[in-house]
Amino acid sequence: MSQRARRESPLEDMFQFGQRVDLCARLRECLANYPEDGLLKEMVQNADDAGASTFKVMLDRRKHPDRKLLLEGRLASFQGPAICTYNDERFTEKDLASIQSVGNSLKNDADGRTKTGKFGLGFNSCYHVTDCPGLLTGKRLLFLDPSQKHLANGDTGIGFNLHQRHVDSAPDQFAPWRIFGCDPAKEFNGTIFRLPLRTRAHVRGSAGEGISPRPYSLSDADDLLKKFVESLPDLVLFLQCVHTVEVYEWRVGEAAPRLLAKQKTCACGTADSMPRAHLRELLDRRATQDLTRLGVHHFLDHLSVRLSQAGSAEGEAYTWLVAQAFGGGKALEMSVDQDVLSRGLRPLPWGGVAARLQQPTRQLEGAGPSFKRSRIELAVRGRPFCTLPLPPHTGLPVHINGFFELSTSRRDVWTDTSGVGLALLKANWNAALLASVVAPCYVALIEAAQELTNTWSEYYEIWPHARPAEPWAQLVDEL
Repeated sequence: MSQRARRESPLEDMFQFGQRVDLCARLRECLANYPEDGLLKEMVQNADDAGASTFKVMLDRRKHPDRKLLLEGRLASFQGPAICTYNDERFTEKDLASIQSVGNSLKNDADGRTKTGKFGLGFNSCYHVTDCPGLLTGKRLLFLDPSQKHLANGDTGIGFNLHQRHVDSAPDQFAPWRIFGCDPAKEFNGTIFRLPLRTRAHVRGSAGEGISPRPYSLSDADDLLKKFVESLPDLVLFLQCVHTVEVYEWRVGEAAPRLLAKQKTCACGTADSMPRAHLRELLDRRATQDLTRLGVHHFLDHLSVRLSQAGSAEGEAYTWLVAQAFGGGKALEMSVDQDVLSRGLRPLPWGGVAARLQQPTRQLEGAGPSFKRSRIELAVRGRPFCTLPLPPHTGLPVHINGFFELSTSRRDVWTDTSGVGLALLKANWNAALLASVVAPCYVALIEAAQELTNTWSEYYEIWPHARPAEPWAQLVDEL
């Protein structure tokens, strides 16, 4: 090429141009859609997706030493109070890759269809609490720093492969991680998340708007744990693997944490824990992505959910009947339809219904100590579940679960039938799931409950008594 041609080349006038992502702005958007009261539920979700049987959460109120750290001067401000969670399964490489992804779910393969975390966003609700979450699993310790200010390494996170020499040279770093039976010098057969509470200093040290302008106080953390405990009796009904949940706090000056609450799900009439990974086992056993070859399957679980809290001797036991199914009909057709899949949906024809068959008896208001009478109210203010409970109420006396398409905030089931394209497809999928899978589960539950309720009046409490609002009216119409 001649010198003149080179001078006239368009490459000389080329400059960089393209869309970029402001990670902190993206996380602020996530926080706007994921209210902080869902944080611990999202952590339970991650534990259940990982196949864990036990989930624990602890508010660690202590301030740990901060002189001998892995990164001198960089992690000292995160040695204070924290919310810590534990589950008894290690994170896989795919789990770790999913946590590093913001807004791009990696749960779209055959195994991923069984996962609760459909959007790849739930973990990011932890940023309501912290600027720098930490994770210890196996022999790895990892920290995330989306604002790129706290670790001062110019990246959004850092990880360490742990060896004895690290523990010996930086003992202060590992003091907060000596919880839930973890010895950082040894390979840990589980996963711990540690979320140091955001301080005013952290907010001031973030660039621009940072992740959140709001410090997170111990009082805020107390409220979060209280609301989580209140949710426990219903929270576990449709989980696949987690059957035990424990809540702790570790107070300043005390040698060990205090147990605040414990929830355990058992097969009714036994003391045996009750994992219910029916869907996961079904897909694993057939080892196929062709859902049409799986047929129709129904499952019925009679559960005892016992919640014990600090100061109570035995706690309260609730008895539930849970009917679930992998179904056919229109829902199965849509789950393998190439047009549906090409639009980014990964629907799964799985759903269920849970009815309360027994609750602790209560003394009638105004009755004296010598006069007690049972007041059994089996009907619940039914909620929709997408494995985990959603805030709205359905108007039904039972809880309804399904792999529903949800609003981006995961707060409600998608119901807009006035749209076109993907919006209409989501509404049609939810309608098909209710008609083809959930309605037969409700029928099976009603039939089975005849033998398990004490009186006819109790039995009829779990029937629908009025036509609720859409889309739940479609379910009643099918019945």
